[in-house]
Amino acid sequence: MAFRRAWGDDEDDDVLPRRREGPVDPQTGIREVVDYKRKSNGDVVKVLIKEKVYTVRLKRSPAVEERRNWEKFGDVVGSKDESNITIQTSDVVNIEVSAISAIWPPLDAPRSDA
Repeated sequence: MAFRRAWGDDEDDDVLPRRREGPVDPQTGIREVVDYKRKSNGDVVKVLIKEKVYTVRLKRSPAVEERRNWEKFGDVVGSKDESNITIQTSDVVNIEVSAISAIWPPLDAPRSDA
């Protein structure tokens, strides 16, 4: 007799085991990862992955370190984010371009090459 699933059983059966990452070998820098995948026919397959782990040291100039210690301003004042990203503001910035009007003709002027 074949086992027939009840209406509440399928949620627990579809959960795959969690991915497990082993420790990094200090001599070789290789870490073994055990992951589980579901094939198209429904079988669960155990996948063993060997990853090479590299340690990258960041070098910063003294000028960069000095700038990172400056007092925050604008939208960043209340932010706890210390990542090295640019935070964009939604403030409207009006730019007056006065020198370009002396060089270029207005946009509604007729063009000579047309």
